[in-house]
Amino acid sequence: MNTSIYRIHHVSILCGDLKESLSVYCDQLGQEVITGKLAPGIPDHVFVGTGSGVTVQLIRKSQADNEWAYASKYGTSIYQISYRVDDTDHAFEELKSNGVRVAWEPQNASGARHCGFYDDDGLLFELFSNGYSETGSKSKLENPSRGTELRLHHVSILTPNMRRAQRFYEEKLGLKTVFELTKEDGGLIFMIDEAYDHWKNNFMLEIVGPPDLEPREVELLNQRGACYDHLCYIAKDVKKSWQMVIQKGGKNAGVPTRYHGTWMAWVKDINGNDLEIMQPIPKFVIDIAIERGQGLNGSKLLQTLSIFITYMVEASLKSLKALFTGS
Repeated sequence: MNTSIYRIHHVSILCGDLKESLSVYCDQLGQEVITGKLAPGIPDHVFVGTGSGVTVQLIRKSQADNEWAYASKYGTSIYQISYRVDDTDHAFEELKSNGVRVAWEPQNASGARHCGFYDDDGLLFELFSNGYSETGSKSKLENPSRGTELRLHHVSILTPNMRRAQRFYEEKLGLKTVFELTKEDGGLIFMIDEAYDHWKNNFMLEIVGPPDLEPREVELLNQRGACYDHLCYIAKDVKKSWQMVIQKGGKNAGVPTRYHGTWMAWVKDINGNDLEIMQPIPKFVIDIAIERGQGLNGSKLLQTLSIFITYMVEASLKSLKALFTGS
């Protein structure tokens, strides 16, 4: 049984031109520079976000040998997820003893104690403790944000075996499934970590696998195999937010459309990564999943409706009891 708690802290992207990448995420998407490490004249890496919660780390791709190796295979792309732990060495031994493949052993760098692993699809993820400024603590870097409704929501893994990937993140890192749209063990699922809340740490991991993939996903899976596919931002008004990004120079990758009852649209960053804009998953869906300890399946409409009705009735009874008893 795992004793470490794994909290998603940031998602890293390798960039060909860091200044151009900053322009996309800050000027077009309205994200803020949170903090960064400055080399003489050129940032080595910069964290961008909305001032709280999970951030995106933009990394100049020549920074380290393992990043060079990854870039030579995939080019500039989403590179890894970093999880914050209380004790890197303890978490390292825990995952290693559970048979998780090691990428690098614990070491100190940039004020952090960190190590690396590969999941069952060979995707890289990092564990760290200490170091890396907390999200929300702004540095003295110039903040080019122009303001937006967009908030980082999830990073997506594309895999040939969705259930295998789901089991890995549940059993090894303690993530929990909160929602899925699945058919024949394929489709998509959303997972959250132990630190999830609806206001600050409302970031998710999405896992997508065949069958029923979109043409774009089929092509990408055939080209690269398992990979980190895209980042997603949420907005109350997807059409308006997408139009705003396009007007500011964003590259259109998919006009706003309805999908399973929700609006979504797509743009690309300067490095060719797909960026999704979608409406948020309703809060009650996450609340029900957390309370039940099991995610809802949007493909099973009658079952989901029954669970929702039961949840609302129980919630109403609790409210009435509290009203009359004062507890």
